[in-house]
Amino acid sequence: DALREGTRSVTRPAAGHGGKSPADGQASTDAAAAEQADGADRASLRRFLSLLYPERRLVAAAVSTIAVTSPVMLLLPRAIGGVLDSALATEPGATAGMSPGVVVAGLAGLFALQAGLIGFRSGALAIAGERIATRLRLDAFRSLLRQDVAWFDAQSTGDLVNRLSSDATVVQKALTTQVAAGLRNGAMAVGSTGLLVWLSPSLAAVSLCAIPPLAIMARFDAALHWSTNLALLAVLGYGGFLVESGAMTAGDLTSFLMYSLYAGFNFAGLGSVWAEWQRGVGASRRVFAVLDAQPTMPSVVGPASLA
Repeated sequence: DALREGTRSVTRPAAGHGGKSPADGQASTDAAAAEQADGADRASLRRFLSLLYPERRLVAAAVSTIAVTSPVMLLLPRAIGGVLDSALATEPGATAGMSPGVVVAGLAGLFALQAGLIGFRSGALAIAGERIATRLRLDAFRSLLRQDVAWFDAQSTGDLVNRLSSDATVVQKALTTQVAAGLRNGAMAVGSTGLLVWLSPSLAAVSLCAIPPLAIMARFDAALHWSTNLALLAVLGYGGFLVESGAMTAGDLTSFLMYSLYAGFNFAGLGSVWAEWQRGVGASRRVFAVLDAQPTMPSVVGPASLA
């Protein structure tokens, strides 16, 4: 009995000494691993963004054109609504809208300016992107030349070719074209939403309350299109009631519907930009893996090594 009691006392865990259970140790290990992964992700993102630094001035000049081109696009629905109100005016000399000739002449000048700025933006982003891709490919190719034969035996030739071609192209587009597209879509989405509220706060409330829930409930592409059209019909029905009651003009309703389409398309575009940005980050990690590869044998044999 004394022997059994002694055995139990030895195997019984000691209390009050701050011992940790295996579950606590596993939780601490998982937390440390998660923190390390987050740190690695942040470091990878900073390195990815650093590729843009040499071309920062050119890219900044390119995206600055959005401050002019986006307002021009936002002006078009309002101009169309003004012309429609002017055409529907029944009283002679009424100034319910804008003169079609003045609107056409003004928009023609603005569209010419917009086209020039968009051309400059496309060209500047193309130049910056090609420079980024060229530097990335040269660095990757230099890293490949430093590797020994054993390293190539463990790699797939197709994967290495993809690092130099498709992955570099994805990184190039993510840092140039997608940055500009994201800023443009964001500016258009915010501007369109603000103009919806300015035209009719009550109709904007109906639009914002109807479209997002229906879009969330739609799980398939056909259901998404159906829900979007249903929400637009709700806006059109309530907007027609406002026009009949005199609270809104037909031109304002037309502008409102166009701004609704602007907002929907550009909010959807932000999702596409985010997806392409994630693709670019993933592609950069694969290229960085090639850049960081260290050869197991020295690439240059000096006199000291031959002695």
